[in-house]
Amino acid sequence: MGARWNDCGLCEAKVLHGAGVPGGGPAAYSVIVLLTFDSAADFDQAVARHGAEIIGDIVNFSNVQPINQVNDALA
Repeated sequence: MGARWNDCGLCEAKVLHGAGVPGGGPAAYSVIVLLTFDSAADFDQAVARHGAEIIGDIVNFSNVQPINQVNDALA
């Protein structure tokens, strides 16, 4: 991912494993990937250039349909 998107404004990538919920029980999501780009336009460019390849790779390590969400940092 970084090798493809670093030149598209990717600033940071974090991969989190869902370990559970407070008090016990399974996590709602098994894996969360947080990608930070310089701008929404940079993200759009990255997805246009390499999204099919990167998103298409998910089936190689998961049988779960990914959910995509765009966020704005508040603090």
